[in-house]
Parts: sequence; C-alpha cells; structure tokens
Amino acid sequence: MFSEVISLSHPKEPSDVAEVEARHLENMLDAGRPWAPWDSLADFSYTESAVKGVLSKDIIDMQLKGLSGPWSNPGGSRITMKDYRNYELCLAKARTLGVKFLNATVEADLWGESKKYTFYYRDPWEWILSLVTDPGLARVSQWQSRRLYYCENGEMERYVHEPFTADRWHEVDSELPAANPLMHCWLPLHIWLDKGLVTSHVKMFPIVLRALWLPSEIRNASGNGGGVIIGFMIMVEDPGHSKNRTERQNYEFNQFKREIYQQVMEKLFETIWKKSWFGEPVRCGDDVVRNLYPGFLIESLDFEEAWSFTCCRANRAKHPCPRCLVSHEMLDCLHQFFPLRSSEAMRNVVERARCAPTAAQRDKLLMDHGLHDVPHFMWNIRFSDPYLSFIYDLLHFLEAGKWGHHLWSLTLDFLEKLGLLAEVTKRMAKFSRWRNLKHINDLATKDFTDGQTHLDILKCIVYILCEILPPKSTLIPCIRALLKCRMLLGLRVMTTSRQLVVQQCIEDYEKWCKRVSEDYDKNFKFPKQHYLIE
Repeated sequence: MFSEVISLSHPKEPSDVAEVEARHLENMLDAGRPWAPWDSLADFSYTESAVKGVLSKDIIDMQLKGLSGPWSNPGGSRITMKDYRNYELCLAKARTLGVKFLNATVEADLWGESKKYTFYYRDPWEWILSLVTDPGLARVSQWQSRRLYYCENGEMERYVHEPFTADRWHEVDSELPAANPLMHCWLPLHIWLDKGLVTSHVKMFPIVLRALWLPSEIRNASGNGGGVIIGFMIMVEDPGHSKNRTERQNYEFNQFKREIYQQVMEKLFETIWKKSWFGEPVRCGDDVVRNLYPGFLIESLDFEEAWSFTCCRANRAKHPCPRCLVSHEMLDCLHQFFPLRSSEAMRNVVERARCAPTAAQRDKLLMDHGLHDVPHFMWNIRFSDPYLSFIYDLLHFLEAGKWGHHLWSLTLDFLEKLGLLAEVTKRMAKFSRWRNLKHINDLATKDFTDGQTHLDILKCIVYILCEILPPKSTLIPCIRALLKCRMLLGLRVMTTSRQLVVQQCIEDYEKWCKRVSEDYDKNFKFPKQHYLIE
C-alpha cells in the first residue's frame, strides 16, 4: 500500500490550463532543455526537417529505423553523403543504369484550332532488351507456351495458372516459324493504365508495362523484372463544359481525345511494330540467340479508359462494349454470347466509313459499330488485338463496379429506408476478425472508394443481412451469387471443371439480378454487368 505525503505549505494547484502549460514550459527551460518536449536536440531537428519536407509515415519510419540502426551503428553501412549535391550526383549515376526518359510532341485539330501536347516516355524495346539479356531473369523466363494437365486416377484435366499455359500464347506459337536454326519466341506484354488516383492538377498519368514471359511474383513486383513506368499519357483538358455543348460537339471532343491518345501510343511503341512482324535476333541472358517478336496480350483498364484505348464510343453508345458488339438493350443478358470485335473487322469499318459518300452515312456506319473515326495503333502490331486483349478486371468491374457502385449502393439505400443501417453497422463492427480481412467499424458513416474494402464488405455482408432482412428478400441470394463468382474468378489456378462451375454461378447471378430488378426497380443494363460473360 502506497501513500503520498502532501505538505501543508504545498502551493495551490493552478486551475487555469494556460497557467499549467506555462509552468511546465518554465520547468523545461530551467532544466536547460529548450528542445522539449523532444528528448534531444537531434530529435527536434529531425522532426523539423520531416515536417518541412512533408514526409509520409512510411518514409519517417524507414528513416528513423535506419538512423537508430544500421546507418549509425559501428560496422553498419554508414551514410557518406554530406549534402544535396552528393545526393544528386548519386542519383545521376543511378539513372544511367536504367532506360532513359525521352520526350515527344503530338498534335491534332479541334474546332479549327491546332493543339500540341508534349509527353514523356521510355523506349519499350530498350527495356525489353534489358530483361531478356539479364542472366538472372533468363533462368526463369518462359520462351514457349505449354499446356499443363492435372492427372489423378487415370483422369486428365487441363489447368491454367500463367499466361504461357493459356490458349492465346499457344495460338501465336503455332503461327511462328519453326526453329531454323534460331528459335522464334513471342514476348507478350501487359499494359496497364488508370487515372483513377490522379489528382485534378496533374496533366498526365502513368502507363505501366509488364513482361508476361516472367513469373507473376517477379513481373508484379517492383524489383528487377518488375513492372516499369514506360510513359505518361496526356490528360486532355476540357475547354468548356459538356452541358454547354451540342451532342455533335461532344462527339468531336471525344474523338479529338482519342486521336491524341492513339498518337501518344503510336509514338511510344514505334520501336516494336516492325519487330513484331519480322522478329529481332537477340543473344539472351542464357547465351542462346533467339528471334524475338514483341506483342500485347493483356490490357488492364477500367471502362472509361478502355473506351479511350480502343477508340470505342462510351456508355450511351448503341454498342458500348470495347470487346464485342452487344447492343445496349442486351447488356443485362449474361447467358448469350455476341460477335467479338477484331482488329481486322474494326479496321475495315473505319476504312469503309472514310470512303462513305456522305457524312451521314459515315456517322451511321461508325455508330452501328460503336466506333470513332480513329485508327488504332495496335492494328499495325502483329499478334496484338486491342479488343481481345481487354481482359476482365476484378477490381474495376466486380469489386468497385457491380458490387461497390451498384448492388452495395442499392443495399445501403434499402437498409436506410427500413431504418436498419445502424444495426448493420453495429453487427459489422462485431464481426469476427480474420487474417487479411479488414475489420470495418464505420460502415454507415464512411464512403469507401477502394476495391479491397468493397471486397471485404462483400465477404461479410451476406451473413449479417440474413439475420436482418425479410426471409424472402432477393437481395441476399443475389449478393451471395455475386460473391461466389468473385471467389471463383479470383482463384490463381483455373481448371476446366472450375470454368463450368463459374458459368453456373453466372447463370444464378443473372437469375437473381432479374428478381432484384423486379423487386427493387434496379436497372442492370450497364457495361460492367455485361462484361462478366467475356
């Protein structure tokens, strides 16, 4: 048991907060510590530089761990840079080791006025050479396609887990010449663009390229062999407001943006189009000379970006899908397949439109195919189809699309109408914690925008709604069907039998979407709904 002796002559405790703070500061100054409340002058000096530099939490953590550890300990790797000049010299030397950035200018006319834009890019072929000639990466590079099978009890089932095990690569290999004596190898590329996280004052956004002949754990990382920012796409600034323009003017502006887009891409990839047709002999990192053919296999884009990338018309078009010719009225139909776009067919449409005798006939032909009068840069690159390469993206199309923007939004509105939103939030906060599952406490008070949070909500919400919504609510089986689709489509290994299960889940999802549409007056005729069948 402890007791405290308080002298009768003890000064009266100050009641004023300012007086307390003043006395505390006076005590610190008396102790000869003008940098208080920091423990040392060095702590204060570092904090001052971090605040002035607006350093992030991760950078501060990394620097403090280094300063209190290997950067200063005897025998560690000490910092030898003395000032900013030394820092810049080291960076300049490091830049010579990578592919340098270049700049170019593109130009197009808009309403009688010529507009020029400058952008920055790297030579993609130079980057490709840096990968294929690397001895370390050569050991894990895939130069040919394969077909893999799982065998058990006399049964064989094909499975796909990497691009080199899928059909498209095999089809390209079948068209390439046989070894004579050089081996002919396709080098498929993955191109990624997304301006979703770009702030309003930024005029460009990154174009990322990945090498699909390398394993996923390498190409999707940031180290040697990982994805690289190959250039920056121009964001064309709107000269006015779309509501103040006619429909024709909006069409002309959208076509102008696509012209700039395609010019940037054509300039960026001009060093690979000839090589895609005739190949380029290269002594690779394993000391084997191969004839290499670069091309595009995968495009990762959200729908807004896909419309620009493929030169297609957008959401309200007669045929709004960048991959096929589904009509707008059939976007909610998930059990029927529609004619696919192809480079040859779309090029033929644009050429016919340009030869049309009248502007009205030209516009009708383009409108009937959901196209703009802009040639695509990939039409000249062999084994590269901009429509076929546009793949299903779980983040954009399902987690933040069908679920986050549509079904979850509908569910929130319905819960709020019933006065159950607070109860759902309370139950979500009590949901059992699980590894890699985000625990969400503020379900009703925060507007979530990232796809991962939407996925975490989707994983939990069915179990909560089962105890709250009416027993015959069609929302629950609809959400559950979508969750089953998401879990199956997210598997890293896809087998033939799993594909059949996915197709069954899609049919169930379509059935329940029709019921939800009847019960809640929800319109499912939007492009991201349709793209589930591609």
